[in-house]
Amino acid sequence: MQSGTLKESLRDPLSVILGAIALMTLTGMAMAHSGPSRAIFWLAMVPATLYLLKASKKARTALMGKEYLWAISIIVLAMISVLWSAPTTSHEKIKILSSGTQTILFITGYTLALLAPKAKRIWFAKAILASCSFGAITNIIVFYSSNSITTRLDGMVLLSIATIGPTVLMGATLSAIAILVKDDADNQNKWIGTALLSIFAFTLLTQSRGPIISLSVFMILFSVTLIDRKKLAWLFAFLIFISLPIAGLLSNSNIHDAWEKRIKSDTLSSRLVIWEESLASSVNKPILGHGAATIFDQTKTGKKLSEILGEHIPHSHGLPFYVIFTFGLSGLLLQIGFFSFITAGLLKTTRKKKAAGLSILVCLLLMTATDMHTLTGSVGYIWWLYWMPMLTLSWLYKEERSISL
Repeated sequence: MQSGTLKESLRDPLSVILGAIALMTLTGMAMAHSGPSRAIFWLAMVPATLYLLKASKKARTALMGKEYLWAISIIVLAMISVLWSAPTTSHEKIKILSSGTQTILFITGYTLALLAPKAKRIWFAKAILASCSFGAITNIIVFYSSNSITTRLDGMVLLSIATIGPTVLMGATLSAIAILVKDDADNQNKWIGTALLSIFAFTLLTQSRGPIISLSVFMILFSVTLIDRKKLAWLFAFLIFISLPIAGLLSNSNIHDAWEKRIKSDTLSSRLVIWEESLASSVNKPILGHGAATIFDQTKTGKKLSEILGEHIPHSHGLPFYVIFTFGLSGLLLQIGFFSFITAGLLKTTRKKKAAGLSILVCLLLMTATDMHTLTGSVGYIWWLYWMPMLTLSWLYKEERSISL
């Protein structure tokens, strides 16, 4: 890139926002500490977002869309709910207010960034896919350089929870795929295929059933609906080829026994108990729920679950149950409305966008169903896992428009 072009990009707040998110993705997935990601957010993304809002009337107008307002309403409800959260602490209340504010800033910045010129969006999407591929491969190498292959993969920062890490990679990748599909980018299949292969390897090694199923479903839906027959045949041949070493790996008795033991220890029956008790407890506070600052394991429900299952249960395990327990019918209606707006928009768009969008939406519903337990974060995994793909889907079916200074 020429120095003049670089200087112009640095003066453009949209370029700064896109670059900041790409760097936050890379550092959050491939570094051992969250400090760099937080610094990039506060020193680059936030100032660029606020400056753009101040300087551009088009930017302010762009935030009047119903999907953006619906998303913000969900976060505002979470922040207001600290008023009736119990049992809780001052620390938990401040945490929700702080993470809610940061999430609003991220949602605002990313919504505006999607209105950047097409060439910049394509660059951003490819940067996200490259970051996810690099993050997945780096974490695999670093982790297994000091651990047995039978050990469940646990990554760095954004990828540090075995059940969440794969979905963070998937959420960011799904967002990038949607951008490339809408903008009809050159060589998009190569970029998408490389990223999906890296992420699938990472997901498989985490031994997390939900993410494995979600990613597999997406790959099938995406391939069948968007790839022509000739390329599809090559794709299935390639998948069969890479499945051979995986089958060989699993045939190893030590690996097979370790994976079988872990899967048996994490049964669906425990999830069913958690969901049942969470729903039963929601009847006591049906309209506004227990509140986002409520400490789940200190509630009657949390203590009862600990007694029943014999282990600490920190949350209600899954987006639908988190929303109902935490925000009651108010939160549930907001979530249903958000998904309904997006689904309706996708059904009205072109075949290609519809196929990609609905495949992504199905994957998103599956991967948030069993482990997601918050909607706010402080440069947190929820931004990549949930808000990025949801906001990208809400942009996917809209007519092309851009903003600039």
